[in-house]
Amino acid sequence: MKKQNSQNNWLSSGAALISGIVGGIITVVFVTGNIPIQRLGTLADWVSGLGTVAALVFAYQEIKNSRKQFEKEHSAELKVHTSWKDMACIEKDENKEVGNASIDLSGVLLHIVPINRGLATGIYRYLGVCRKVDLDDIFCLIEKIKNDSATVNEIDELAGLICFDEEDVGQSDRKHDMTGMSLIYPNDSKLFQSISSNHVGIIMDKSKSKIEKKLHVNISEDTLEVLYIDPSINLYSFEIKMYKG
Repeated sequence: MKKQNSQNNWLSSGAALISGIVGGIITVVFVTGNIPIQRLGTLADWVSGLGTVAALVFAYQEIKNSRKQFEKEHSAELKVHTSWKDMACIEKDENKEVGNASIDLSGVLLHIVPINRGLATGIYRYLGVCRKVDLDDIFCLIEKIKNDSATVNEIDELAGLICFDEEDVGQSDRKHDMTGMSLIYPNDSKLFQSISSNHVGIIMDKSKSKIEKKLHVNISEDTLEVLYIDPSINLYSFEIKMYKG
């Protein structure tokens, strides 16, 4: 929106400049009864010059519009929708024998649905959940990482501000990273997902109790954000509505 406003302001200024020049010429003609040809050139010269300026202004705008359209057609646009849900499922084994059913009382879960609204395929990775009040610090730390100026302690600090599961960073019970390095530099390419234009990515459910315990929050009182990141370490954040159960 700001970019469009700046273009409109630029065009308005150009139009105002041309109008001012034309108005000045008309004023000179009416006041003096003639045009100072020796100093300003003929009327035909001025008309031709103004036409050239106008053509340049409109040509520039066309180039800007074409560039904007090109970027739109070759860009992805990630949107993430979240909601809280309370699950209680009955699970049966494959042989369907009586008495072999189990009840899964997962409790309240954060339901996460990533969608690519852009016109090009995008590649993203789920990063985790954080408190909204920590968002500025997280973006600052991510920017330092992108610029290769972050220390090991700062990467560990980043990991402390984000709630994530071991599988989100390619870890397991047998292989556990004691630092925050795997959060930013995972070795598993499968953690990234390619989302085609107007398609839904991998849908996930995250434990409410784990989020509250890691971030020391109450999902009914504190505002949270869900975080995604792309291979170029660009961070994307989306606000999570408070739980009203």
